Amino acid sequence: MSPKQEIAQQWIDAVTPDIRAAVEERAKDGAITCTIARIVAEELEVPYQVIGAAANQSDVRIINCSLGCF
Repeated sequence: MSPKQEIAQQWIDAVTPDIRAAVEERAKDGAITCTIARIVAEELEVPYQVIGAAANQSDVRIINCSLGCF
């Protein structure tokens, strides 16, 4: 997630411990690819923005983003 991009409070509030854990489990060296982040969102049936908020809370960077979702 770009440091300039603000996260809406509704997405921050939607992050649960399980969502954070899923992001942290998939991260390697403090980063997760955009593709993997989208897969996690689809597996957990949450909007991409929630995964972005979870990554931000966990200090996990989303890398190789080609769609601009995060």
